[in-house]
Amino acid sequence: MRILPPFEERIRHSIRDELAEKPTLTIVALKEQLEKEYGRDFHHSYIRKLVGKVRNKV
Repeated sequence: MRILPPFEERIRHSIRDELAEKPTLTIVALKEQLEKEYGRDFHHSYIRKLVGKVRNKV
């Protein structure tokens, strides 16, 4: 299932906020937090890709 750009942008903002609070957060912990927040499953490689995009933008 494809994730639409506006929803992906919300996920990126959540990732940025989580990394601002806890810079040493692992991908697994971040994935679990996002799954709890959005009520859906995410693949770890997708989360890793978004984390890379967030870090490159900062």
